[in-house]
Amino acid sequence: MPDEIHIPCPECGSVLRLRDRNLLGRMGKCPNCSHRFLLEEPSPKKDSARPDWMKSESDSTTQLAPPPAKAKRVRKKPDKKQSSVTPPVSENISPNKFVGINSLETSSSEGNAGVGRLQNLKTRQKKQRKITFIAGGIIAVLVGAFTLWMMHKPEEPYKTTKKIKVNKKWQEHKEGLKKQTEVAKSSRPTQGKPISLAYLPEGCRLLINVHPAVFWEKDSKGEEFRYCFGESINEWLAAKIKEFCKYQPQEIEEVLFGAVLESRGSTPEFTAVVHLKKKQNKQEMIKMFGVERSPDYTEYPVYVDGARSFVLIDLQTFISVPTKFANETIQILSQGAGDKEDSLPTPSSTIGIEELLKQTDRQRHFTLVMEAADAAIHQETLIPKSLFPVWDEFLLWLGKDVETFSWSFHLGDDLFDSEILLRNQFIRKPALLHKDFRTKVDTLPRRVLNAVKKMNPQLAGPRKVIGRFPAMLKAFSMATKGGTGKRYIQLTTRLPERAAPNLAIGTVLAWNESTRTNFSPPPKVTPPTSSGSQLPITVIGRLRMKIDIDFRRQPLQEAFAYIAEETKTKMVVDGDGLKLSGFTKNMPQTFTMGEVPATHAIAKILSQRGYELMRVIVDEKNKQVILTTKAVVEETKATAFDFAAEVKKQP
Repeated sequence: MPDEIHIPCPECGSVLRLRDRNLLGRMGKCPNCSHRFLLEEPSPKKDSARPDWMKSESDSTTQLAPPPAKAKRVRKKPDKKQSSVTPPVSENISPNKFVGINSLETSSSEGNAGVGRLQNLKTRQKKQRKITFIAGGIIAVLVGAFTLWMMHKPEEPYKTTKKIKVNKKWQEHKEGLKKQTEVAKSSRPTQGKPISLAYLPEGCRLLINVHPAVFWEKDSKGEEFRYCFGESINEWLAAKIKEFCKYQPQEIEEVLFGAVLESRGSTPEFTAVVHLKKKQNKQEMIKMFGVERSPDYTEYPVYVDGARSFVLIDLQTFISVPTKFANETIQILSQGAGDKEDSLPTPSSTIGIEELLKQTDRQRHFTLVMEAADAAIHQETLIPKSLFPVWDEFLLWLGKDVETFSWSFHLGDDLFDSEILLRNQFIRKPALLHKDFRTKVDTLPRRVLNAVKKMNPQLAGPRKVIGRFPAMLKAFSMATKGGTGKRYIQLTTRLPERAAPNLAIGTVLAWNESTRTNFSPPPKVTPPTSSGSQLPITVIGRLRMKIDIDFRRQPLQEAFAYIAEETKTKMVVDGDGLKLSGFTKNMPQTFTMGEVPATHAIAKILSQRGYELMRVIVDEKNKQVILTTKAVVEETKATAFDFAAEVKKQP
């Protein structure tokens, strides 16, 4: 357009197109830099036709109004912002149009330089970002490669400057406990199968396996043991067996009682698996049940008598089960051969009971398995109220580290075998739990002795038995051997067969007397009399005291322990010395002398056949008695006491 006027901005050099000449002389605003200036018509250029050699340096500069070539070469893509700010110059404008305006030339060159610096700054920032991205990628790759290398790196043994000290004695002790468990199992008087939960309903948490015929057989050791508990307890036991099993105890070879324990205070639901001694006539069995066969069950003969049902397995085995569990029992029998116990599925119980049952032996005469928590929760419904105090003491003795417990015993012809199994909680290791109970067993005689001192039985017989009861427990403690297994400990005690009735009668009499004893005041101390009842000062003087002697297959060590307890004298059995001459600490002592001085009992032991090389040293200096052999006496140049001559002085 011929009337269009191009006015450059004196600040940045941008061209302002003015189409209306009437606007000349007014103030305008640069669209690029917002600079306000007076709009004036540029003066015409008359030297555009001059030759090149007459042009000045400023002319050439003015002709290069666009941005420097250097900045254009660096840019790969046109800047949208720059193109919008600096519009192209019209082709009709002569390149020499602005020659002679010095202020415009300077301003234009400075603006171009600022744009170049901005472009250079942006370029450098882009390069820095690219470098940052590249460096970050390289670092990420290196970190990933290092991580993979560490994951697949072969493991090397941990090296430490300090070696961890291993307590070799403690490790050997734990290994010894494991071996003792295996030895105790292999030397059991019976080697039967473990007790099975077959035939029982789900959830039985109290198990009692007993052989009634052993305890009710006339003139047997079992009958003697049972009589020690008193007439009332015997009548109660016989009535309970008759209630659940319908047969007399002497007719039952084995019965397994399983109790389902529900909420606190609820009555336990007992199931009895009965094995009779002899095969029975079916009609006689039905007559014993007292009811006819129920038509509701076709798989097995079931005889429903109100709240209790009887499931007949064969002519020698049946199940006495609560009627509400009868369907469950039939379902279990249907899953295998009913007359073959091993083919049946095993009902579930607690993990503790299931694990301890693996260590049991169903041929043992009595076995009890129970959860420790259930023993406390269901105390009111399981035992008579009169036994609550002793039951509480038993629970305190078990402690909080026992999850499940089992006690079994067997009455042999020569030995009384007792076995206690205790399953530990997770917070207590078996070896440490064994250490705890070893201490409890060792301190039990002293605790009972302190209680017996406060008793005052009126009858001579019970008074004598109760007085000897702590010594019985001392013998029991000394004969107890410990062991550990996989999350359980084992306490095995083997004593002469006389120990079973003695411990039973002692326990019953001591308990009955404790119910009549006031343990609050201190024990009465009888002052010494002028007749010489004060404890003698010398060792031989104490050995001359009269004690009751009745040894029935009592081990040698326990016999001397009893004499030491009765005479309040320290006695040492030199086991190593005895071994040198072929003696052992377990040599049985069987003789009865009544109430005689302790010197007579020791003389009796030394006078037995085969005991000629055994010697006893009375050490008055150290206040002790040492049982050893002739070889040790000669080697140590000690003096053995002549008990045979002592007996002649005191016939």
